[in-house]
Amino acid sequence: MMRRKLIQHSPTSLVMTLPADWLAKYELKKGDEVFVEEDNARLIVEHEKKNKLLEKRIDITGLDRTTIMFIIRNLYRIGYDEVNIKFKETKIKNRNNNKEILISSVIHQETNRLIGYEVVKEEENNLLIRNISEGLTEDLSIIRRRTHLLLANLAESIYLALSKKDHDSLELFEDKHELVLRFINYTLRQANKSAKSISHNQYHELATLDRIVYLLRSSARKGMELKDYSESIVQIASSTVKTLRVFHKLAHTKNSSLLAEMNKERYKTEEYIKKIKASEIQIGNNLKQIHNLLLDVSCVIGD
Repeated sequence: MMRRKLIQHSPTSLVMTLPADWLAKYELKKGDEVFVEEDNARLIVEHEKKNKLLEKRIDITGLDRTTIMFIIRNLYRIGYDEVNIKFKETKIKNRNNNKEILISSVIHQETNRLIGYEVVKEEENNLLIRNISEGLTEDLSIIRRRTHLLLANLAESIYLALSKKDHDSLELFEDKHELVLRFINYTLRQANKSAKSISHNQYHELATLDRIVYLLRSSARKGMELKDYSESIVQIASSTVKTLRVFHKLAHTKNSSLLAEMNKERYKTEEYIKKIKASEIQIGNNLKQIHNLLLDVSCVIGD
C-alpha cells in the first residue's frame, strides 16, 4: 500500500498521481484511458485491457504425472493463454499403479479440468494448449457460492456411501469431483487476470477449498480399500457435511454467529476420532483437517 496526496485541480475536484512503476509496467502514457471503479471506501484503478496473449514454453522431460498436472493447472490459474509443452519421452510411470501412461493423456486429462483450455496442436513430442474461450459468463460471486454447495454435495456422497456401505458410489467420486475443480480453477484464473474479480481473502478461500477437494478424494479412495466402516467414521462424515453446508450459508449471509455451529461439529469430530478403527485413521484425519481449514477461512469470509 502506498500514500498519495490529493492535489487541488479545480474548485470542485482533486487529483492524485499514479505510481511511475505501475504506469511503466502497463505502458501507459498521457492521453491513455484508465477505468476507475468505486468499491465502498476504495477506488479501483484499472488499465485498459490488452489483447496481448500471455504465452509460456515449458519442457516437462523427466517430470512425474502429478508434477506435470500441477504445472499446467498453475499456469492456467496465473492467467496464461497459450502453453507450449515439450517432452522427450512419450510415456511416464503412474506412481499409483506403477504402469506406463502416455504423457499426452496426462496433459489431456488436466486440460479437461480447465474451462476454456483446449489442446489445439499435438505432435509426438510437443503439445500446444490454448485458451479458446473463458467459457462462463456468470458472475464470479455466483460461481464461488455454487462451488461451496457442490463441495457440500461431494462430502454428502461420501457420507451416504459409508453409511450404506456402498463401494460403487465411492468409485464414482472421481468423476464427481472434476466439476468442483473446474469451477475453482476458473475462478482463481479470473482473479489473477482481473483486479476487480475477487479479494485476496476470497482467493485464499478458494485455494483452501481446492485443498479440501483433494482431502475428500483421498478419503473416498481410502474408503474403497475398506470392507466395512464403523459408526464413528460415518458420524464424522455426517458432521463434515453439516460443516460444509453451514460454511455455504456463512459465505452467503456473512452471519458470524454460524462459526459457533461449525466449531461444535469440529468438537464432535474430535470425539468420534477417538473411537474409529485403525484402518479408518486416514479418513478421520482428512475429515478433521477439513473442519480446521473451513474455520480458518471463515474468519475472513466477510470480505
